[in-house]
Amino acid sequence: MPPEAGEPDERAERLSAGLAEATGNAAFVLALRERGVRDTAVLR
Repeated sequence: MPPEAGEPDERAERLSAGLAEATGNAAFVLALRERGVRDTAVLR
């Protein structure tokens, strides 16, 4: 059920935070791979 006008949309905020975290993690892994780090499983 969508929030009423003017109320915060907690679901959207959680999704946005999750997306930001996932994007940041992906960027971090790509940066490591550019530096020659291939096995990033130890970072999880």
